[in-house]
Amino acid sequence: MKLIFYAKGKTAAGDRLLQKIEDQVSADIVEAYRNLDDFQQGLLRQRREPNLDILMVANTAELKQIIALGKLLADARILLILPDRRKETVATGHRLRPSYIGYADSDFEDVVAVIKQILKLSPPHVPQELESAEMQSGLIGGN
Repeated sequence: MKLIFYAKGKTAAGDRLLQKIEDQVSADIVEAYRNLDDFQQGLLRQRREPNLDILMVANTAELKQIIALGKLLADARILLILPDRRKETVATGHRLRPSYIGYADSDFEDVVAVIKQILKLSPPHVPQELESAEMQSGLIGGN
């Protein structure tokens, strides 16, 4: 499973959350994006691999831009970090169908705990190329 992190630009909260994540999980599964175009391209590259997307949005306008990515986020587990607790913001955030909603004013310990639990419960991902080679050699699913 790939862990895809998105937070626009360099912000103290975004840097703090990313650091907490990197302190707890293997760095080789984390991909961080700091602008929406790069994030979208990263999602396009990862379409075959299960993702855990941690999305830290700065405002409602950015949240709506992420919602517009639609199908690129359809198969991902989403942990959404909202900028505030206003009813409108939370309602808009639910359109992404996140597995968890956190808030930018928190210490992010809850977010990291959820990430660790999801990763613990998720089966390890076998890269497509390796899986194909193993299938051909009879290592997976063969007799």
